[in-house]
Amino acid sequence: MRVTLTHHRTKAEAKAAVDRSLTHLFTGIAVGPIEFTDQLNQWAGDRMLFSLNAKMGPIKAPIKGSVDVSDTEVAVEVDLGVFGKFISDQIVKKQVEGRLQGLIA
Repeated sequence: MRVTLTHHRTKAEAKAAVDRSLTHLFTGIAVGPIEFTDQLNQWAGDRMLFSLNAKMGPIKAPIKGSVDVSDTEVAVEVDLGVFGKFISDQIVKKQVEGRLQGLIA
């Protein structure tokens, strides 16, 4: 799943906003009783790689992705892994778009 939004900040400001707030990107997303833990973020130039674990009952699986920041856009690519079978991409996309917009506005 990919979400791309336009921003009107400097690239450095957009990266700082993503860096400060990525931990909140998944927290509270209304996708059922899923708990997100063990989030790791690492920047490589203008790309942040991230990973976290999603747990629902006895099922625990990794979610991974990246955030690319350009002069005008922030693009989030997310691989939901096994949870992609339980969660609609459209639901997650809509919620990530809303949260991402709040981060870079």
